[in-house]
Amino acid sequence: VVVVDDEKMIRRIVERYLKRLGMRVVASLEDGDMLADSLASLEEPPTLVLLDIVMRRSNGVAVLEAIRKDPRWASLPIYAMTSNVERVAEYKRVGFSGLVGKPFDKSKLQSVVRHMTTGQADDAQLSGGFFVA
Repeated sequence: VVVVDDEKMIRRIVERYLKRLGMRVVASLEDGDMLADSLASLEEPPTLVLLDIVMRRSNGVAVLEAIRKDPRWASLPIYAMTSNVERVAEYKRVGFSGLVGKPFDKSKLQSVVRHMTTGQADDAQLSGGFFVA
């Protein structure tokens, strides 16, 4: 898993939750402008990317659009992490795999991991086929 968030505390919390869920964090990045280089340097593609939307230097939507242009990452599961949950339609349109609303807890991340690995989600977590936790 790659975690991208400009808030160090959020990265640490997400990492801790993911480790408890048996997931391995291969990169923890403080800004989206670091994501393309980080993905290119990995020997294997990550299972999942959790990408913050509002960061100091970059915008998660713009970062996703740039990442999706590379065929290697066209189908990579990338979930938006944001408190702007009312913009679900935009996040779906630009190519996010799902949305994790902030603030979040272990159960939301567990739902993301389950959705990403099995494709399963509770009806309450699907909005027009788009995963929202």
